[in-house]
Amino acid sequence: MPLLSDILNNHIHASCFSHIKLKINLTINIEVTDEEGYYFYYYFSKNYINSFKDKLNILKELDDNIFLRPKMKLAVQKIFYKLQKTYYAFSKLAYIWKFKKSKIAVDNDLSLNPINVHNKNVFILFQNNARYLFTSNDLINIINNNLSNSPNFFCTPLWSKNPYNNISFTESDFYNIYFFLKFKVCNVPILLELFFKSNLNLFEFAFHNECVIRSFKIDNFVKFSDNDTLYKNVKRMLTENIDVMNNIKIHYEFPKDLLIKIMKPYLHLYIISQYYIVGTMKRTSSENCLRKKLRNFALFNPLFGRKNVKIHKFGELKGQSIVTFNCEHINFYKKYENTTNTTNTTNTTNNNDNDSDYSDNNSDYSDNDSDNTSDNTSDNTRDNTRDNTRDNHNTSDNTSDNTSDNNDNTSDNNDSDNDNNSATSEVMDRPFQTGYIYDDNYDSVD
Repeated sequence: MPLLSDILNNHIHASCFSHIKLKINLTINIEVTDEEGYYFYYYFSKNYINSFKDKLNILKELDDNIFLRPKMKLAVQKIFYKLQKTYYAFSKLAYIWKFKKSKIAVDNDLSLNPINVHNKNVFILFQNNARYLFTSNDLINIINNNLSNSPNFFCTPLWSKNPYNNISFTESDFYNIYFFLKFKVCNVPILLELFFKSNLNLFEFAFHNECVIRSFKIDNFVKFSDNDTLYKNVKRMLTENIDVMNNIKIHYEFPKDLLIKIMKPYLHLYIISQYYIVGTMKRTSSENCLRKKLRNFALFNPLFGRKNVKIHKFGELKGQSIVTFNCEHINFYKKYENTTNTTNTTNTTNNNDNDSDYSDNNSDYSDNDSDNTSDNTSDNTRDNTRDNTRDNHNTSDNTSDNTSDNNDNTSDNNDSDNDNNSATSEVMDRPFQTGYIYDDNYDSVD
């Protein structure tokens, strides 16, 4: 039928081979009546078709026409299906031809390392008649950075683009990337999975997955932010929790890199407690856990951050000084049971019960103060015993007096121990004072 052939030839040439000098002369042998051909030409003339949606709308209009017989509608639909099948076959042929004739525009990853095109973890993106090679890790990072875009931790996902030409990925590109990661790499990131389930709709993706996006952004903020940004947040964290830091003063010359490395897990809890969604259990528990962790940190080493200067008085290094910093700290990921005294064991144990999300089941840490207390008690007992033995050897008449004196001494020792315990508990209960980063050059912290 020449009429249908003309329509299809013009459509294929305009859609698939417009950029090359290739003339297509396609003849379609479809047995249709003149009436069927007339209706098809009326509805699917090239003057009516501008996009794929136009074709579907025209097909729906044909189906909704009450003046056409059902047999005529079915005949016209069959013609449409056959032409669509032929059209997409030639579209695929044109894509294969252009893909093979195209050149590789980029054959390095984002770190400028060469890429082997035959590697199973390499994805080939075809855009503007050129091929761009991407590793699976680069693709995942590009998509995650755009889908987790959250300025000031407000969820605002973006559509991913090709970093080499700033052209946005099409929906077909996203589908190709998704199935490439799913069946060849077996590692589909959670954000891309949720985006795929949202039918590639950014609004629905942000509306239904705000918690996941913000949590992902917080994790990346702590992991990949520069040291200056992290250092400012560490200072702010210590300033806002000064009441539990037990008067710790960190010298302003303390190495920034070391302080950030030590405080990173605490900073992660702090960022969650400040910027996670209000009213969630995760935000509340993170704030409580942070304060307990910082309290244990301060009790473990009250002199953390101090600057120590040692001057050599003898030898070749006489007069020279060695500067060191006190950087001993508790392991964040282990439970810390005893703090400063046996009387505080119960409180510390209760505090550690709520830290299961950020601690291991190991409890290797114990406080030296409790050991010192027990050692002092045993030393006092041994001294009293030696005194009693010496007095008993000296005279038997003074046995009763010595016994009473020893009892008095023992009671006095017990009273002094109780006074010390009460003083220690008073110190523990007293509000903590000042402190965090000491600097002679400034009085306050940003």
